[in-house]
Amino acid sequence: MLKELDLHITNRCTSSCLYCCFESNRLKLNEFSYSQICKILKEANGLGCTDVHITGGEPLIREDILDIVAFANSLDFHIRMQTNGSLLSKKMAIALYDAGLKSIMISLDSFNQETHEKMRGQGTFLSTLLAIRIALEAKLNVRINSVLTKVNKSEIFDTIEFVRKLGIKNYSAFYFSPIGSGRSISNEWIPPEEYLQFWNGLQKLIKNSYNLHDMNIIIEKGYANWVEAKKIDVSNFTGCGGGCLNTYNNKDYIIIRCDGNMYPCIMALEHSPLGNINLNSLSNIYANSEIWETLTLTGASECGICQNKIICGEGCRYYPHLINKSSEHDDRCIVNRVVPLCPIMKYNSLNNSLGGSSDDVMVENEENKYDK
Repeated sequence: MLKELDLHITNRCTSSCLYCCFESNRLKLNEFSYSQICKILKEANGLGCTDVHITGGEPLIREDILDIVAFANSLDFHIRMQTNGSLLSKKMAIALYDAGLKSIMISLDSFNQETHEKMRGQGTFLSTLLAIRIALEAKLNVRINSVLTKVNKSEIFDTIEFVRKLGIKNYSAFYFSPIGSGRSISNEWIPPEEYLQFWNGLQKLIKNSYNLHDMNIIIEKGYANWVEAKKIDVSNFTGCGGGCLNTYNNKDYIIIRCDGNMYPCIMALEHSPLGNINLNSLSNIYANSEIWETLTLTGASECGICQNKIICGEGCRYYPHLINKSSEHDDRCIVNRVVPLCPIMKYNSLNNSLGGSSDDVMVENEENKYDK
């Protein structure tokens, strides 16, 4: 049953982040009308969906954003919005809260202004800090997120401490994958063994820091060694972070881009969509799309001779085309050393838990009690 919908309502943006998977401000896409968005939300609600995440582009760039939030709220969705904060005025923050938005994710790639602006553009750092303050004053539940690349990985721990000093207890870091605009900076992608070493070192720093003991710190895991991977059970994971087979079996998450294309995972954006809701209904695509079948086992020759493929489920179906376009094999795999987990699998250091979505691992606190 469908649980979570990521609704991409515009590809217009006030920033041009180097790694944007949607190629916002570069790839021009048609947008849904307000009435089309209402129809989408009604259909999703009818399929059992409970969580709507409003994304872009920059969602606040739409003049009807308050109406969109209010309509989603009228259907009793748990609503979260992802924003760079550049358009979040005090008036808008209060209006969003009154319309029914309680949770907001704001992007901050580093405590270091130079590093943050290298990735997101000149002048974005101070506007982000202002947006965070405005959101907190408006009583919105704030989560900060970063994108992990070679550029900022050495500053992530200090960024987490910086976020905590701002009074925020919820933080996420996403493992950069070279899709969309990110293809132009693929050299900033962190390779498997380097990422695994970084991830393990970061977890030690977090666990040894008393200042962070009450903070949800959700870092995408990416990889495991072969011994550890055998202990990971994704059967109860929600979302698409449990891997392609889990996504195929559960079908509890979809993303709908503003041009109507519907996908089973953010990693699928450069592949054939499940369908387009401008041409077919959401419910019909959800129930009948043949593209779901591409998430099943690939039968890649490299995996056929591997006795441990049950651990990784033959890896990510989409990553082979990011690293080696001629391969059907997830080349992140390093036999007997590194298992390629779903690149968006979540881990929360606060409760030592793994999940397929942030909601799987989030520990409730005053800042996220509406975010579950």
